[in-house]
Amino acid sequence: MRAPLSIEGARTHTEPQAQKNDLPKRSNSQSAGSKDFERLLKEERLKREVRRALDAEERPLTVLPPVVSLKERFGIVRTAIDYRIQDWFVVGGRGLVVAQYKTGKTTLLGNTVRSLADGDLFLDVAPVVPLTSIVILDFEMSEAQIEGWLRDQNIKNVDRVHLVSLRGAAASFDVLNPERRREWAARLRDIGAQFLGVDCLRPAMDALGLNEHSDAGRWLTGFDELLKEAEIPEALIVHHSGHGGDRSRGDSRILDWPDGIWNLVRGERDDLNSPRFISAKGRDITVEEGQLTFDPITRHLTYQPRNRAAAGANKAMVDVLVEVGKATEPASIRDVIAAMRGRGYSRGSIESALRKGSDRTQGYLARVKGPKGSLLHSLTAAGHAYLAGQGYIIDEVAP
Repeated sequence: MRAPLSIEGARTHTEPQAQKNDLPKRSNSQSAGSKDFERLLKEERLKREVRRALDAEERPLTVLPPVVSLKERFGIVRTAIDYRIQDWFVVGGRGLVVAQYKTGKTTLLGNTVRSLADGDLFLDVAPVVPLTSIVILDFEMSEAQIEGWLRDQNIKNVDRVHLVSLRGAAASFDVLNPERRREWAARLRDIGAQFLGVDCLRPAMDALGLNEHSDAGRWLTGFDELLKEAEIPEALIVHHSGHGGDRSRGDSRILDWPDGIWNLVRGERDDLNSPRFISAKGRDITVEEGQLTFDPITRHLTYQPRNRAAAGANKAMVDVLVEVGKATEPASIRDVIAAMRGRGYSRGSIESALRKGSDRTQGYLARVKGPKGSLLHSLTAAGHAYLAGQGYIIDEVAP
């Protein structure tokens, strides 16, 4: 007779079935432990469901963007890049002003707001597409002072500009708190805000106990969420530069955030009275460094395409012409160098200014040969006119 087929793990028809009483019995302690385990599982699942529900309330799911092939994208006819401020600020963009202390960052923001509200040329050079609702969040100046500075701008469409003074109340602008963010978003939506200016970043972060060297990314993420909730397409944040003057202070995330960066600096870093210069760089934004002139009555700024190097050469030219003009007789190179000793100019820069001023294309100086091969210089009528244009009046010396 053939032996039954044996398969490991399987029971054959010839094997006796195990009786109930033969199975191992579960102890009472094991049964109680199992019930506790099941209860803990249910409690933990409930906690997780509550957390998911709260997260969904605070951060609702956003609509996923479509997945579109390049073939489809390239078939769409798109308009050229649109600018809010030609060459300086793109439509729907984010901007960052990086400014040294006491360089006039609030004045620059005031000029920006005036151009956006009234359609004036920005800095007297750049065309602007105006907006109907602009909001300024000011964290540094007193309410009376910022009002006075904006009044000096002589904004015509004052109904388009909304000022929120947050000095002493910076903590109320908590972009990290979802509930407070919703409150601000509702308030900004109510006035149809299209542009939000923040002056400036540091006190807004300090009020929330954030470190600008490590927490700027968190604040900017919350700020972006606020802009989206409030349906504000454009924003400009003012931020202090580091000690060098040309770079933003703090977290590198600050420089990653904007579409365009405006750099506002002094010609001489530690001289509060030296000329101001501005440049703009970014995505589709390129404005070479230029000098700003300031009208103290209107607080209006005007951009001139002249960088710090050119301005330094121009200052040397002005000072050289003034010294030659003050001389009672034609001045030699040695005379001018001696008169300007201690003024911070090198011999080479003075000689260069004398050569340039004597060139026929300039005609500011008459240059003739003197004794022992020297060259003598005197100020011409063109030189007097040039100095007058720079704000200097030199009395004519009688022959």
